Amino acid sequence: LFELHINAKNNTFFHKNVSNVISNIFIQRALNNTNIITKLNKEIQKSKNTYINIADILPADNSDIDIIRFLFAPETIQPKVFLQMCQKVVTLIDESGIFGKNATDKDRTTFAKEQAALSFFSKIIAHFDELLENFDFVSDLDTLKKIYSKIAMAYRISFKGEPLKNLQILGMLETRSLDFDNIIILSANEGRMPE
Repeated sequence: LFELHINAKNNTFFHKNVSNVISNIFIQRALNNTNIITKLNKEIQKSKNTYINIADILPADNSDIDIIRFLFAPETIQPKVFLQMCQKVVTLIDESGIFGKNATDKDRTTFAKEQAALSFFSKIIAHFDELLENFDFVSDLDTLKKIYSKIAMAYRISFKGEPLKNLQILGMLETRSLDFDNIIILSANEGRMPE
């Protein structure tokens, strides 16, 4: 989304950024119609333009596409509006049923990492929104992206796992009283054990 709006020119969007956004699995799930995605990708390829006017590939009379039309709004160049759009994306993904109460067990296990990442993304957006309310320090999306990248790198996502299944990641102190057939020790170097 950052790249889509940073690379936009005169209400047109770079074709690869458009294709990446509409090909995202969560956007596809929100649309709930793979024929629309295929048709949009064919329209992008058929136009052979580097920059695409969204009105040309997103027909106004198609109500199925209205769900994602806000992603291509030309006024999202302002950081505050962009953050509101990001929050709408989080809501859209939540309502699409991948993570919500209507999600299948398979979806919950398949997208566990993505659900944790989406939760942190939502927290970062809320943090930014709060900062922008008090301090108007970001004037363009490029600056917002740089600050977002720094904040995102500082966040640590803790992954949850079932103790009796698959792979367990433990610290050295947690392994004292456990009995395993195979142990893989990472970051051990010349007699120095990891902390």
